[in-house]
Amino acid sequence: MRTQVRDTSRNAYQSITDSGQVGAQASFILSHICSTRDYSLQELCKITNLPINVISGRCNDLKKAGLLVEAPKRPCSESKRTIHPVALPKGQGELFQ
Repeated sequence: MRTQVRDTSRNAYQSITDSGQVGAQASFILSHICSTRDYSLQELCKITNLPINVISGRCNDLKKAGLLVEAPKRPCSESKRTIHPVALPKGQGELFQ
């Protein structure tokens, strides 16, 4: 299913995908995730110093790949809003430590 996304956005995403930058960003995010807790996107921004648009996109990619899962809702320590945090799947933490 294709949504209405500007050609420039699709082209920019394709460009960073082809360059391998998406994989490097996703690996960088995974390297900062501890297997014993979950993270909001804002919390990941704080610990990685990456902008929210990078965190959001890579976390979506990682969820689709099964490398991250949604954890139960909770308040975000940064925004204080109720969020759906992300976490490593059970049993996967040792891969990224």
